Amino acid sequence: MGPARLGVFLLVARAAISAEFLGWQGPNPISPLKFAPPVTRIALMNQTPRVLVALAAGNDGAISNFFLDLDQQPQRWQGPFAISPPGFALPGSPITLMNQTPRVLVALAAGNDGAVSNFFLDLDRQPQRWQGPFAISPPGSLRRGRPSR
Repeated sequence: MGPARLGVFLLVARAAISAEFLGWQGPNPISPLKFAPPVTRIALMNQTPRVLVALAAGNDGAISNFFLDLDQQPQRWQGPFAISPPGFALPGSPITLMNQTPRVLVALAAGNDGAVSNFFLDLDRQPQRWQGPFAISPPGSLRRGRPSR
């Protein structure tokens, strides 16, 4: 397989007169061509009830943020916005993403140095931006290119 572009499939129901099921729409690219390898794992969740956030490790090794704000017109995915330096992770590396509290998102990712690092987004801290990476394990805790068990 060749280089990939991140895409999103959206389930869209007709909001007008009919509640007719239209099915899945897409794929609709949300990243530049060759942003990430074809097997890239994407972490996706609600940042708020009206904002979706996705994190992915691109070909440059930077972890990047994408978001879709349903209240911004025209509605479109925005990003990629790097939240780590280039070379931080292996391209396509898995990222775990969840709410730490209702207003704080936290992501964990393994860096190229084998340390597990934390990123967080506090929705009450202005300006809103991802903080990190902050190593939460010593370098070499994970072996490069190998999944943890």
